[in-house]
Amino acid sequence: MKAYVSVHDDRNLGEFLRWMERNGFEVYTEDSGGEYDVVVVNLPPDLPRSEKRLLKEGRFRDVGILAGAALRYEDVLPVCDPDDYELVMELFERAGDVPKSVRRILSMKALLHALEYMSRVHTRLSELFGMVEYVHHVWKVKLRILENSYTEEYLTDLPESVFFGKENPLIPLYVFALDLLPKGGTVVFNRAVPIYASLGFEPVEGEVLVYNGEIHDQTGHDLVVARGGAADVISKPKETPTLTVESEGIGYRVEVESGIGDVERLALAFVSLSPMRVVAVFKDGRLSEVGRKIEGIPDVLSMPQGDVLAVNFHLEIVRCDLYSKVIAPNASEKVRKLCGSKLLLRKL
Repeated sequence: MKAYVSVHDDRNLGEFLRWMERNGFEVYTEDSGGEYDVVVVNLPPDLPRSEKRLLKEGRFRDVGILAGAALRYEDVLPVCDPDDYELVMELFERAGDVPKSVRRILSMKALLHALEYMSRVHTRLSELFGMVEYVHHVWKVKLRILENSYTEEYLTDLPESVFFGKENPLIPLYVFALDLLPKGGTVVFNRAVPIYASLGFEPVEGEVLVYNGEIHDQTGHDLVVARGGAADVISKPKETPTLTVESEGIGYRVEVESGIGDVERLALAFVSLSPMRVVAVFKDGRLSEVGRKIEGIPDVLSMPQGDVLAVNFHLEIVRCDLYSKVIAPNASEKVRKLCGSKLLLRKL
């Protein structure tokens, strides 16, 4: 049996190679042009920024080999995820092969991996050629939450390889939240919904803690996402990451905001990440009050005084005198006149 191996992410690779050699695989690290029984390929998340380097260094032959293996999954086993090596070894040891149902899953993962890579190539070339109408994103659904009255979908265009640590289907959401936050900002989530935010490290109770800084102590949360230290997931800043959150009747896309103050950026991140309609007041660098509704609009006029008021819906009315800044994706003409320069319109 023959195996082709060409990887950017070499996690778990040593053990997998030793296993293949023990089981009589001929392992090729350069394409021999022949037929393979197993194809192990994963592609880099980052691309060169010049056309010349991109066309010279791009892994296009590997893309073709991986996609070809995925389309011939019954005869060729495609593997693109280092976390799947153990499963492949276990199935071979137990049954002498990988069943068709698992091969289909590996095929879909491999096709998506190849598609993501070529999508980034296409977008990069579109940018270099100045053809912005061809710039696009490939979104992946990371989680669907089905409730009695609504459905939430979390989609991301962040490459899988930026994540490591604890397995969690919503890691892309939390890594995205990390990039939204100002330096030193904290957001705490329960069931993928932000419940608290502040400037500075505040490990308040919740399932997931996201902190734009380094964490050096245990916090007691199920998952901790940060820039370094003892976090479960460590992520470096990404260039303009984007995330889409869609619910029944609600759909918006948000990008990292720059050019505004830290409290305003924190408030914008908090309301942007909520799948429901939400109004939030921040005072002294932390969340002081929040109102949410799945259907209808939260009562903005009942919110207390503070430094910043932020909403993720069309703002019809507000007590501008109670806040230094008011943030909304859109606002009525009345709100625009009343708030003047206090109003920051940010499209979500």
